[in-house]
Amino acid sequence: MKSTRHAWIIRISAEFAVIVVGVIVALAFDEWRQQQADMLEERSYYQRLARDFAVDVGNWGTLLGYLDDKDAALERLERWLDGELTDTGYAPGMIASDLAGGANYAGSIPPARLSTYQELLSTGNIDLLSSEDFRARLLDYYFQIENGIRRIDSRTSGYQVIALRLAPRAMRQTSDHYLQAGLSDEYLESIVDRARSEDLLPVLIAERNRVLFMEALVSRFLEDAQSLHEFALEQAEN
Repeated sequence: MKSTRHAWIIRISAEFAVIVVGVIVALAFDEWRQQQADMLEERSYYQRLARDFAVDVGNWGTLLGYLDDKDAALERLERWLDGELTDTGYAPGMIASDLAGGANYAGSIPPARLSTYQELLSTGNIDLLSSEDFRARLLDYYFQIENGIRRIDSRTSGYQVIALRLAPRAMRQTSDHYLQAGLSDEYLESIVDRARSEDLLPVLIAERNRVLFMEALVSRFLEDAQSLHEFALEQAEN
């Protein structure tokens, strides 16, 4: 009787141990499988972010080039209004085209690519990104862009309103300046005369200061996007 009870206890204990071990193994396997799934999803997010940052890098670099062209047009106009450039070296067609070229990007700048970032926030999957430093830099990047766009929008000079009243908007850019085809010499001269009569210099200088501010912000966005792209690409390829 005693040995039967002892055998029964041993059998029950063994069965219980098998069940416990089985549960532990199953839980460990589920945890391992979840870790693998999280790692794959993390890598996928890094791949998507790397693509987003690559687009941002291209867009910020292109925008800086356009802002350089805009500032060059404004600089020529400022020198002309100050008397440093004469009509001989600065033809009416170029004055008209610079007036229009200087009005480009008077509004806001294009935003960064947001789809992956917004998905990370809305789903809570941003915690899948294992690098705490990268997460902090990622959040700061998009915050600085949003804040920067707000600050740019708050800085208006009034130049665009005056310039587009003086000169046609349809300009095409060449390697050295803007050109407007199909305008008569008389019409171009009238643009020059009206530009001289406007109180243009103060708003032009204000617009140049605004361009410098935009260039400083966009340069920072470009630098941050390049750094984030390099890290995301490295993580995506690991």
